[in-house]
Amino acid sequence: MLEPHYTVLVAASDGSLTSSMNLTIDVMNVNDVPVITNLPDTINVSESQTTTSAIFNVIAFDPDLDNVTFSSRSYPSGSPFTVSANGEIDLCKNWK
Repeated sequence: MLEPHYTVLVAASDGSLTSSMNLTIDVMNVNDVPVITNLPDTINVSESQTTTSAIFNVIAFDPDLDNVTFSSRSYPSGSPFTVSANGEIDLCKNWK
């Protein structure tokens, strides 16, 4: 992504003489946070759901067009779910 820059002519005057110089101002891009676009508050899963089954695919968009990877920040103890780097939420073991 091209980052814009601007050239500003700055002048100083004592009333009779003037000095001027160009100043270049570069606007630097900041890393914007990715946005998860489709995650509901709750997902219902049947108790008969089998292991190694995807139960949801998370989608996110990065405003800077960087690659987005997914992970879980915390799991409850004994959680049967995993979040893969591509956003797939899987049942990784039976809960029965």
